[in-house]
Amino acid sequence: MGAGWNLRRVYELATGKYFKWAAADDILAPEFLRRCVAPLETDAGCVVAYAKTKEVDENGTFIKNHVTPMTADSNDPVTRFREMLLTYHMCYQIFGVMRMSALRQLPPQGSYVNSDGVLLAQMSLLGRFYEVPEHLFISRRHFGQSSTILPVRLAQPRFRLTNRYCTLPCPEWWDPAKSRALTFPEFRQLLEYFLSIYRAPLGAGQKLRCYFMLLPWIKIHFRHMLKDLIIAADQVLYNVQVAKTPSTDFKQEVGARRS
Repeated sequence: MGAGWNLRRVYELATGKYFKWAAADDILAPEFLRRCVAPLETDAGCVVAYAKTKEVDENGTFIKNHVTPMTADSNDPVTRFREMLLTYHMCYQIFGVMRMSALRQLPPQGSYVNSDGVLLAQMSLLGRFYEVPEHLFISRRHFGQSSTILPVRLAQPRFRLTNRYCTLPCPEWWDPAKSRALTFPEFRQLLEYFLSIYRAPLGAGQKLRCYFMLLPWIKIHFRHMLKDLIIAADQVLYNVQVAKTPSTDFKQEVGARRS
């Protein structure tokens, strides 16, 4: 069904006061939930609480402590949004504990590249984030994780316009039906950020400040947006090649997807 469907289904079934996604390969320290719930209980303006992250390999061997490059604990929603929008980060906050009443104000997380980053930016417009100072979230780095999965179009020997790909995980990890779709992930993110500002419960002046932040975002991501166009052209070529030999390529595509 894809990661996007699974994430949405867990959200639809949730009934608690707080909400947390959990990935199968990550680890939580025993006190993680207690330490994250505490600030949510005492601060009504806090919408996400998460812990510092350390990374381990497939055997549990320590790799490094991850340094969170931004903070979203300001009382100003525009400042929080800027931190989540313009600072590169690994989206580890998505595995924190979220206030369900805030999460329900937003559309469910989408099935597109960096939809977790978009959701975090949307949450930052609703309230503050709190970081537990201890490294209680443990991210496992290994060869089978989502960020190593390449698009299906790169899994077969063929003539290509490019070997480039968008930000991983690839679109079909989020939604298997997108293995032949033209997705333009950078442009999709820009649209989602624009809609997020439009829907946010902010004043006109605050929204205008947020809209202006999209300009430096475009500057930062301009090359990636151009790459989207090149990737889309190669996707069209791949689709044409698959159409010419559908039975063989279909088997290869299914095998690549399963692997």
